[in-house]
Amino acid sequence: MAAALWRADCPSLEQSIQVEGLRQKGEAIREIGSRLAQDHSVYDHEMAFLMSTMATLVLVEVCDGGFNAAEMHLKGVYNLFRLGGGYHSFKDQFILCKSINLADIQVSTALGQGLVFPLMQTDQPQLLSTTLEHTFDPPLHDSVANATKSSTISVNDQRTLLNI
Repeated sequence: MAAALWRADCPSLEQSIQVEGLRQKGEAIREIGSRLAQDHSVYDHEMAFLMSTMATLVLVEVCDGGFNAAEMHLKGVYNLFRLGGGYHSFKDQFILCKSINLADIQVSTALGQGLVFPLMQTDQPQLLSTTLEHTFDPPLHDSVANATKSSTISVNDQRTLLNI
């Protein structure tokens, strides 16, 4: 995640820093792969941390314009979510649920596709229905086919979703 943040903030990073970031990203991908390969995996705090980190990385990638990477990371979060038992295993993890929903809304809005995850923690402050309707609009970024403008959901909507 640090490598993605560095790249977003300083695109002209020294090559050795970029290489180190890619090495660490490779290690993280291998760790996630080994976690997904386990046959009898259930929810634990390590999985929750991994999912939360990946959801945050999704947000970083969307803000950096890396929509393919964001979509791939969101799929990884979804695989871990399913592997860990789905909604009923995670429903008491307020921040994790909100982080996942925020990442899902960002990717869905950027790519003009529906949400992957169910809305969780719906008894908490609600997002405006118009925010969720944007996920079905055409893609919002120029790098996505037929797009005309660049946008992500507003900071106020993010605060509402995270209940802060």
